[in-house]
Amino acid sequence: MIRAATLAYVLASGCLASGCAVTDTGNPPMAPEVDTDRVRLTSLFAGLLTLSAAPGSVDPPRGVVRVTNLDTAADAAQAPVAEDGSFELGVGADLGNELRLQIADGALRSEPVDFVDMGEQLIPIERALACVTLDPPLDIDAGTLASSVDLSIVVTNGCAQPISLATAPRRTTAGISISAELGSTVVEPSATTSVRVSVDPIAPGSHEEVLFITIAVPVSDRRPITIHATVP
Repeated sequence: MIRAATLAYVLASGCLASGCAVTDTGNPPMAPEVDTDRVRLTSLFAGLLTLSAAPGSVDPPRGVVRVTNLDTAADAAQAPVAEDGSFELGVGADLGNELRLQIADGALRSEPVDFVDMGEQLIPIERALACVTLDPPLDIDAGTLASSVDLSIVVTNGCAQPISLATAPRRTTAGISISAELGSTVVEPSATTSVRVSVDPIAPGSHEEVLFITIAVPVSDRRPITIHATVP
């Protein structure tokens, strides 16, 4: 099935080529989606892997693909999405590293997808404690920062045992600075706690950084939250 965004893109492209008028339908733009089944690890050599996606992988076919190595402090690798919805980019990574992939089309973004680099293939990550949920679960937009802003992430413990929490930023030097304060370090079954995240502007530009919410008890787990912000 062809998504409405793709159909509109194709029709608009044809009209631009032939000179006909394009009518605004009034429909809001759709966030990009990526078919991760079409993403392949095509090479791995000396700490550099190449990711490629077949035509039709990104819908609508535009924007930029960004891949962040969650186990290093390196900037995210990025490359444009081709007109046929394919992409290819190199990412610095070693065997076992966790990678986060997201498509950005202006202010619109796909849902982040996490993989682990297993050498010959990318394996989607299944978090150890599915009974622990976060709201928002994967990323949050801090908007345009003229000064420090506070965000909130709610952690719910749906497990049968108490959980122990901690937080840590992926890196400390970036265009924005992130710090977090836990409402409680121990969350009982069926209870919730809030994580207050302070985001401070450092350098102009569009930035994204990752905050880890880690769980030590009853088993080790970590949840990366990507924080997007623009500093004027």
